[in-house]
Amino acid sequence: MDKLVKLSEIFGVDIKYFKNNDEKENDSLISKIFWDFLYAAIGLVFYLIYYFGIMEGALNKDPKQMPFLILTIFLAFSVIAFPQAVKKMGNKLEKIDYFTFSKLVLPVIFIISPLIVFYYIFKNEE
Repeated sequence: MDKLVKLSEIFGVDIKYFKNNDEKENDSLISKIFWDFLYAAIGLVFYLIYYFGIMEGALNKDPKQMPFLILTIFLAFSVIAFPQAVKKMGNKLEKIDYFTFSKLVLPVIFIISPLIVFYYIFKNEE
């Protein structure tokens, strides 16, 4: 605490400058929760498009039957992994324009999101 007081005197700022702002942390936490729910909702929309739009609507196939069951389970895991994958890939995705991001990159990340999450899990273990 004494070091903070000395720093505030040296730089001529209030000591609150060097302390954490609880409101900022709460806003940050609320913001993180909001974005997690938003990406989870986007992932759920992608899954519902696959399940009802593509499999049952366009192809007239049952997604619960064996050849498609594997893909259905994998995409169900993708719904859970999608928010984490977007978080991990976030800094790499900032440079992409909106049209490319929304129409191409998000569906691709949704499909490979379990692989991205497993990659970062194993990378952190090493």
